[in-house]
Amino acid sequence: PPTSGMPGPRNPKVTPYILAFERAVDARTHKRVVLVISAQSGKSEALLDIIGQRMDTSPIPMLYLGPTKQFITEQWEPRIMELLDGAKVLSRKVTRGRTMKKTLKKIGGVPLRLAHGGSSSALKSDPFGLALTDEADELMSNVKGAGNPIDLVDIRGDTYADFVHAIVSTPSEGPNEVERDPESGLEFWQNDLAEDVKSTIWKLWLSGTQYHWAWPCPHCEDYFIPRFKDLRWKKPKSDTGKEMASDPVMAKRTAHLSCPCCGTDIYQDELIGNQNTKEWMNERGVFVAPGQHILPDGTVVGDPPERETISFWVSGLASPFKSWGDRAERYVTAVLSKDPAAIQAVVNGGFG
Repeated sequence: PPTSGMPGPRNPKVTPYILAFERAVDARTHKRVVLVISAQSGKSEALLDIIGQRMDTSPIPMLYLGPTKQFITEQWEPRIMELLDGAKVLSRKVTRGRTMKKTLKKIGGVPLRLAHGGSSSALKSDPFGLALTDEADELMSNVKGAGNPIDLVDIRGDTYADFVHAIVSTPSEGPNEVERDPESGLEFWQNDLAEDVKSTIWKLWLSGTQYHWAWPCPHCEDYFIPRFKDLRWKKPKSDTGKEMASDPVMAKRTAHLSCPCCGTDIYQDELIGNQNTKEWMNERGVFVAPGQHILPDGTVVGDPPERETISFWVSGLASPFKSWGDRAERYVTAVLSKDPAAIQAVVNGGFG
């Protein structure tokens, strides 16, 4: 819509890492499709893509599950209406008037219900063939004694043979350990479900195929999985030349990545042809799972783990909407505040 940061025709290739997630939902080969991703990285647009495409091409009763009633009515419902009004093929199918409600839309007679995690009645409503759960880590663990909302949603889809439950969220308390694959050289998140992992979305991700978004280095062209530890910035020095604590302004101005393969510094705004570095890397990015490796041309070789859930993780460094400098500045500011909760919020929300 005109009010968005990038008005005009929808172009999902701005965030190419969401394409595999969207296509996995459409393929209907897995009951659960999980995406772990940072804030401001395009996950809401991905859910809108899925809703619009399915209602247009193969309508089926849908449920959207958000974290709170206020979020549903004040933030999500207006975006749904922008989608339905802005897409001509859907606009003419919408049932309007008294039958249209904040939490129930009908497109060509097919219902799209908007529910929040605290409503047990909404989670026990009519069956649906496609469910989309947003910000899973903000949901209650038990809805009024009825059980886990993720499981309650799954039950409502039992009557549809091709039911899919798409689940997205930024993580809360999750892992911080990686392990290097000796054959591919790629660093994957550790597969162990440690006791201190409280994140719902991370537990769901671990139960799945565990795809990681990987990039090629613009210098050595080897693929690597971007991580927070690859982000570097300069620190101010005293008159004696001693390195001082990080400064947010300097961190933003000097932030860059260090390639874990060749050690070369990578700067986001350097041009490769008519693209900046991040655009170039994202365009060539691929998802890779433990046990797989990536050929120099970007071909992924090997079979992913066989799971009932297909799961994807994307580092916040890949977001086109926030620069590496923005991420570094927020992290340094949080560290200087000496508030563990602020640091956790930046690492989880900003880097996924």
